[in-house]
Amino acid sequence: MKREKNVFELVLEFLDERFKDEAEKASLAKSMFKEYLISGRKGLEKIVKEHMSKILEEE
Repeated sequence: MKREKNVFELVLEFLDERFKDEAEKASLAKSMFKEYLISGRKGLEKIVKEHMSKILEEE
């Protein structure tokens, strides 16, 4: 019998498919999704701030 995937697994697969040509964006989207599930809005804001800082440093 084939095991059904849970919603978490389906969302991660969806994000991989959505950003299949952009691995960095897929990774960021998945980490944001996971952090939101774990920590809620504050955790998500932390990830966004870290990513924005990284982008600004590169410029």
